[in-house]
Amino acid sequence: MGKGTGYMTDRSIISGESIKNAVVNRLLKCLPNVNIYKESTNSPLFPHCVVNQQMVTCEEERHDYFFLTYNMLVMYRHSADLSTELQLQKELDGVGLILLREFDVIPLDNISYIRCREKRIEKENGILYFFFDVRVLVNVIELEEIAKMEKIEYTIHVKE
Repeated sequence: MGKGTGYMTDRSIISGESIKNAVVNRLLKCLPNVNIYKESTNSPLFPHCVVNQQMVTCEEERHDYFFLTYNMLVMYRHSADLSTELQLQKELDGVGLILLREFDVIPLDNISYIRCREKRIEKENGILYFFFDVRVLVNVIELEEIAKMEKIEYTIHVKE
């Protein structure tokens, strides 16, 4: 992969699903005692994380090349019982620091990586929300294939 570009030299397509898988794998390593879900569930085991892709935006970089920005969210909940507020805040703060530290550059597969940008933590009602972006450079053919694979519509924002 080109250094810091967010795309692989063998031109394998980096999709939202492959990014989610990389996030899950990193969570399994940095939070080994936490249950990880790729989508919300009605009866999760605690503690747990849910990984979501919130949005994808597309911006033209140069002729026939585009940056896709995947807005990602990891939600962490320690327990169903929110009565021990002080202990809960310490737990959320500790997990938040781990996520900020571990989600800088994460492996996508054995030879490539993705860089996490615009990282931020929010806490509300006993839940930690970790937001970050992943930018991927794609050509127009890859863009169309990703749109079909992920059943997404995209709007191209052309640089002025």
